[in-house]
Amino acid sequence: MSQWPDLERFVSRAIEQGAADARLISPGAVVTAAWVREKCRFGCSGFGEGGQCPPRSPAPHDTQAVLDGYESALLVQGEPPTEAFHRGMLALERAALLQGHPKALAFPAGPCRLCPQCTPDDCTRPADARPSMEAAGIDVYGTARAAGWHLEPVPDGESPVTYIGLLLVD
Repeated sequence: MSQWPDLERFVSRAIEQGAADARLISPGAVVTAAWVREKCRFGCSGFGEGGQCPPRSPAPHDTQAVLDGYESALLVQGEPPTEAFHRGMLALERAALLQGHPKALAFPAGPCRLCPQCTPDDCTRPADARPSMEAAGIDVYGTARAAGWHLEPVPDGESPVTYIGLLLVD
């Protein structure tokens, strides 16, 4: 039996929405690290261009402080397109909110793609925009490993991509 029996419905909902897998985890299993933002800074051609990307997203120590205020989390595994995955994570956050979890907070995958053109200093969708796990300094590989999932880096632009999102719930 799960240590979060009342939250199992969010696992089911994520799967119903098209997620490949979803697992309840402890927020203590979420790994934050400074190197993650450095990978954004030195490994992403879009660094600084998105309103939810570094340097505008929470620093790893701020993300850790947020994680410390939660009792449970849902890790969600999905696939592109980015906008659909982002909307799915927002739907899970909204469902949790409406079912008595006002602190629900989603971290989708990849840069926010809700708008055709991001205007970082004047976001037109602030109620829907969220930083990704990696933009907030979360080690997606380490966190997925803690949940029992094995992820490999994508070797090229032709290989399938696995998205990982996080929903914090209390």
